[in-house]
Amino acid sequence: MPAAAQGQTWSEILCCPSCGEMFGIPREPVTSICGHIICRPCTHVYPGAYCPIDQAENRYSLQELPTNSAILSIVGVQKDVSHEIARLLAHYGRHPEEINSIVECHLNLHVLAGYLRKANSERGGSVWSEVLSRTLQRKLVSLLCMQVVDDETKPKILRTLRSVAERVLSELLSHQQSSHSLSTQLWTAVRARGCQFLGPAMQEDVLKLILLTLSKGASIARKTLVMYIVQTLLEDYPQKFNIPQPIAKKNWVTDI
Repeated sequence: MPAAAQGQTWSEILCCPSCGEMFGIPREPVTSICGHIICRPCTHVYPGAYCPIDQAENRYSLQELPTNSAILSIVGVQKDVSHEIARLLAHYGRHPEEINSIVECHLNLHVLAGYLRKANSERGGSVWSEVLSRTLQRKLVSLLCMQVVDDETKPKILRTLRSVAERVLSELLSHQQSSHSLSTQLWTAVRARGCQFLGPAMQEDVLKLILLTLSKGASIARKTLVMYIVQTLLEDYPQKFNIPQPIAKKNWVTDI
């Protein structure tokens, strides 16, 4: 990961590694083919096609490369660079269909960047997400640090996209299996104890019968009270009870 190579953690991508300033206007982020992101003013300090961080050679000069609007959007600055990308690629004779595909890819990365938020850190701007796991955040940051206009990065972009998709699917299946397993274990425990959920209506009727019975002040055995309530509510809630016929037919009211 380029950020780690320049002494930063993977999440600290909102500051220029050359000057240390936060990206924004006019310090728009520009992505080198190697994945390092430097600000627009620093591209003029280091003219040419070489990255000032690791001297990686770019197909285009740093000054020509488009702004990484996906990273820029994380700091709250929106900028459409579609025409900027199209103009650069057309200048170098790229096919119109290829240009449209690259522009669409860039727009999709811009959408994915919407899952990341700016956070303060010791080195400056860092990123975080309230909906993505740390692993997914790291993979997404790696994807956003790639230069889409260069052919050499296409295989790496595709591999990273596949890795992101596999991770999303893995986490989704894990979450569903965990929820299903928890639900299954809960119902197994309930059935093992012969329990059922009464529901709010039946709970209210049970409480009313208990209060009505105890209001007479008589000394009543718990078993007698329970069976009296069961017998009284059996007709209204037959699906909630499963008791032997001799017990059901006995008149428990006379014992109260």
